[in-house]
Amino acid sequence: MVFVVSLVIGLSKLSAWSRITVQNVVVRGNDVLNAEELKADVNEKLSGNYLFLFSKRNIALYPKEHIRTALVEKYKRIQDLTIETQEANVIALTIIERKPVALWCSESCYYLDSAGYIFAEAPHFTEDVYISYRGMLTDDSPIGASFLTEQSFANLQTFVKNLSDIGISVTSVAVKEDEEYEISVNNGEDSEEGGVIYVNTREPLTKTFENIKTFITDYRSKNSGELPAVEYIDARFGNNIVFKFR
Repeated sequence: MVFVVSLVIGLSKLSAWSRITVQNVVVRGNDVLNAEELKADVNEKLSGNYLFLFSKRNIALYPKEHIRTALVEKYKRIQDLTIETQEANVIALTIIERKPVALWCSESCYYLDSAGYIFAEAPHFTEDVYISYRGMLTDDSPIGASFLTEQSFANLQTFVKNLSDIGISVTSVAVKEDEEYEISVNNGEDSEEGGVIYVNTREPLTKTFENIKTFITDYRSKNSGELPAVEYIDARFGNNIVFKFR
């Protein structure tokens, strides 16, 4: 019994030996996230002992998965995180941060990544930089939520880009509960008022875009290539486009 106790005490002391414990944390790949805050969080998770005996800083015992889970949960900007032993007593965090592609807005605006995931609050000026989406979510604190499914958001983003390719500048998209979208467009510097394009998801957005493109192409071919300022284009009825120009 004395031998066992002595062995446990010896192993306990050995687990905290500086040569085999984490002495430094390095952070790579972060652009916005603060490296010092990340290091502080890691060191907090490394404090203390297992069963009051074995150091959590031991390079073979440190709680890698617990640290990873805690950081990803706390910092929604993290898209991917790997933790590796760099040297005998150094661990390295390699981070891939989420990149904003659009905004979700209510009273405030938040960044959306390419998967439609809301990961951070955005400054007010960003509405002039990114297309804004509205609707679907009611949470006062939407960070960590998904605006739409990844595929639905990707389809909508592609639809918006396709509109841009044929000269229709989208400023915002309101998503309704009845699977309808109200797409606000900018009529350019010569018009003080914007317009709206109405679409739904009863048929694929790729088909809806082709209907709009055909309508725009035909209209331009009959009107010297010009497209007047849009009041509305209603594309909810297949190839039967209802429209009004200002």
